[in-house]
Amino acid sequence: MHKVDMSFLRPFIDGTKHTFFIQARVKVTEGKPYLKEKTLTGLSIHIAGVVKIFSQNFRGMICLAFPAQTFLNLMERLLDEKHEKISPEIADGAGEMMNMIFGYAKQVLNERGHSLEKALPEIFYGNTIEIHNKNNDPIIILPFQSTLGDFQLEITFNKIKENKHV
Repeated sequence: MHKVDMSFLRPFIDGTKHTFFIQARVKVTEGKPYLKEKTLTGLSIHIAGVVKIFSQNFRGMICLAFPAQTFLNLMERLLDEKHEKISPEIADGAGEMMNMIFGYAKQVLNERGHSLEKALPEIFYGNTIEIHNKNNDPIIILPFQSTLGDFQLEITFNKIKENKHV
């Protein structure tokens, strides 16, 4: 069983709340973090903004994942125009939101000595997408609820082993 380091996750939770409130005037509520399991069915994800994270001590990724309707509701709030489906014109919104959340968390974590490097978000969307980690590291799900709909952050990271040369 893996222990969840809430001191590392808290800046991402706070960054998510802050970003949604400032950008979309929406309060979000965090659920209880849990480990993603292959057999567990949760939200159907249709779009995600993904950032790979790097520091001297660890590697990982953070994914802001939305069901289609939640994302469309968010884009309507941000753009003040209604969209019926996820299209290339609005898909960048997932990356922009992820970038702001990562920027918030990065600042807090770097003040604590984590030395996170800059990262550019990637966007993935389709009928249903699933985020996998090539390294089989555990993926922590941070669920959120809002008036726009439910969504989640998926976070994974692993410590880099030190190379000791004699």
